Amino acid sequence: MVEPLVDKKYIIYGEISIISDNKLEITELPIGTWTQTYKESVLEPMLHGANDKTPPSIMYVSIKFCCIFWTIRWKI
Repeated sequence: MVEPLVDKKYIIYGEISIISDNKLEITELPIGTWTQTYKESVLEPMLHGANDKTPPSIMYVSIKFCCIFWTIRWKI
């Protein structure tokens, strides 16, 4: 989703669904975001904490990554 702001600026969203109390599914990354970059800059800090002062925000059980042609799906 793209939300226009002012002066040719935009907010760009991806898509995440809550499957159950302990399961999320990411089906769309923000435009221009590479899967590896997203994994390293978003998912890994959530799993391991960003630094010594920031604890993990989700419990790691498994991450399944599926990429078929242009479809991307992360299950956490």
